[in-house]
Amino acid sequence: MNYIFVAIGCYIIMRAFEVIFAEQKGQTWCRWTLRVIAVIALYAALAGVIVYYKEIPFLGFDPSK
Repeated sequence: MNYIFVAIGCYIIMRAFEVIFAEQKGQTWCRWTLRVIAVIALYAALAGVIVYYKEIPFLGFDPSK
């Protein structure tokens, strides 16, 4: 369950970053930062799905909880 919270938190951070820096969207640093946050969110979501079915620890959380 902790993986799901991490994935949701990463998505919220990514959306908040987009809203806060909307006027900076065309700049290179903003695009790269958004991509990095998106990759972290994708990793957390994928880890959550894999752990849900296989109980493999990815992010350091105990998969049995």
